[in-house]
Amino acid sequence: MRRATAPRVAGATVLGLAVAGLTACAGGPWSHSAPSWFTSREPLSPCTSVTVPPGGDGAVPADALACFAAGADRGAELTVGSYTTEGDLIVTYYRARPGITGIAVLIDGTRDSFGAREWTRELCPDATSPDDLGTCTDAG
Repeated sequence: MRRATAPRVAGATVLGLAVAGLTACAGGPWSHSAPSWFTSREPLSPCTSVTVPPGGDGAVPADALACFAAGADRGAELTVGSYTTEGDLIVTYYRARPGITGIAVLIDGTRDSFGAREWTRELCPDATSPDDLGTCTDAG
């Protein structure tokens, strides 16, 4: 079982990509060969999508986390792009919605040339935010 890597909140410079509305679309701003369980997911209120530049410390801006927290009770999705040590893009979709406990984490690892090159989904029932996921389990 792979555990989702949670970004840390810090004052680092992070390139924010405002793509209002795109994360609610079937694929989101970075989707790549997405499985049907991803493309047919329930649309949720999108927060600003962000990408952490290569060599960054994994920080997600506080305003993006605040958006996610504010929308969690009615449904929200935060999209975070980050890079592996080798420079490959990994895109993580954090989803909170009524009817689930914690946070669902959908990970597009298809561009990770040193990884499994696959999509994964996990449920983190003890999560309090994307930067504090607790223990996650494979959601198939």
